[in-house]
Amino acid sequence: MLSLQRRNEIKNIILEKKTITVAEIAKRFDVSNETVRRDFEALEEVGFLTKTYGGAILQNKVKTQVAHQVLENLFVEEKQRIARKCAEMIHPGECIFIDFSTTAFHICNEIEHMDITVMTNSHNVVHRLSGITNLSLLCTGGNLDNTTYSFFGRNAVKFLSSYHLDTAFVSCCTMSMEKGLSDRNEEEAEMRRTVIENADRVILVVDHTKLDRISFIHTCDFEHINAVVTDKELSESWRAFFKQKKIAVYECTDS
Repeated sequence: MLSLQRRNEIKNIILEKKTITVAEIAKRFDVSNETVRRDFEALEEVGFLTKTYGGAILQNKVKTQVAHQVLENLFVEEKQRIARKCAEMIHPGECIFIDFSTTAFHICNEIEHMDITVMTNSHNVVHRLSGITNLSLLCTGGNLDNTTYSFFGRNAVKFLSSYHLDTAFVSCCTMSMEKGLSDRNEEEAEMRRTVIENADRVILVVDHTKLDRISFIHTCDFEHINAVVTDKELSESWRAFFKQKKIAVYECTDS
């Protein structure tokens, strides 16, 4: 296996487990400990992990952004399951919002036949849904971020504030019981806050890697969320937490 392929696999592993050891990676890929250490050094340089004694951890404070292209190719099957469940929650004639996350993007594949209005700040969503005649498609415009291919800024927020949304499908960079939803920067957080404020129903779409982590900017508390759609069975503590908050939970497992 080439080093690039191995490092991509290591990314998948640490995103899921949050902590890994040199020994387990060496055994898994049948390489030397020194090779694994070099892999860890390369991934630390791009902000993916932090080396520890004998291993590495995924940073709790996510101060660097994982490349959008990388995220698009992680946990694709899991995101597709989430998207199918989300599509079941959409009613004919609704105005929905699909945000710029790679998880929410997969909803596009499930709504082509629907008679609805879709608003988004994602260039990728616009490109995917363009030309589908039964859909009405609105884009916020604004300043294009070349890492997420999405629009942010004052003009995007102003445009969005003028509309009423029936259902908003939003994600987040990370989430924790103590700190709520958080994002990498203020522009992402502000966009999601504006969406949430203008929607009757807010559906949080998150894969399992988002849980129990905290990013740089606080986005909102869970009081603003109506339902959570995720790809794995939640822990008992998370289930109890959402029950206490009166948030519906949909676990889209592969079983």
